[in-house]
Amino acid sequence: MRKLALIAFLFLGLSQFTSAQSVGVLPSILSFELAPGESGSQIVKIINNSSTRQTLEVGLGDWIRDSTGAHQYFEADTLPNSCAKYVSFTPEFIEVEGGQSAEVLVTVSMPTDGEVVEKMTWTMLFVSGTVEKTDPFVQDGVMATQINSNFRFGIHVYNTPPGIEEESAKVLDLKQVTDTSFVMTMKNTGETMLECEAFLEMVNMESGEKWKSEVNELIVFPGYSRQTEFIVPENLQKGEYEVLGLIDYSKKKSLEAKAIVISIE
Repeated sequence: MRKLALIAFLFLGLSQFTSAQSVGVLPSILSFELAPGESGSQIVKIINNSSTRQTLEVGLGDWIRDSTGAHQYFEADTLPNSCAKYVSFTPEFIEVEGGQSAEVLVTVSMPTDGEVVEKMTWTMLFVSGTVEKTDPFVQDGVMATQINSNFRFGIHVYNTPPGIEEESAKVLDLKQVTDTSFVMTMKNTGETMLECEAFLEMVNMESGEKWKSEVNELIVFPGYSRQTEFIVPENLQKGEYEVLGLIDYSKKKSLEAKAIVISIE
């Protein structure tokens, strides 16, 4: 009996478009604003621009951003802020012919009471598949099929109930790591997701010379913290500096900041 082997395996990871398969998924974010007991639906469109049929599977998973901003993934309905339990979709399995498109109907149905209806919740809808690039062939006496790649798309699903809108943040720490680098830690202490602009300002306390870093853009979820690094020039004037780590997180509120004093020799 001949064995079936798989060769040339490549994992592409999370993306919204894979050129190797010419498959696209739109949109990348589904945002809902559902009150307790309300339901809402949105469409995810899958576009197959290749010449071959794509077989896809749809599923859910929980996720967070860690302190560096990287995604971490978990089983669905395992995190405190998960709404996976209240998300349904159809169909679960899809075949999309080459040059065609298909749709997935995603519905969020929030319960009438409970802690989950009083805060922002989120989960991720996954669309995944495997593309076989060639028909089976014999290689070294073994029946094989060449697989082009595995791919998986992630669509963020958010629900922010009406009235959940408090924006607040705090700079927890600012420290000098090396002669030319600083790390700032901030926390989202509010109720909603924050899209922050973080930056560093340095002022020479003797000459008044100022330096400002480029802006680091941060996305931070309620209750979570983020760290961000700033690199400063090596040729700054010697002397003592007041260093300010600043977060611009809301159009309605003033900047949040933390200051330290350092010496450049």
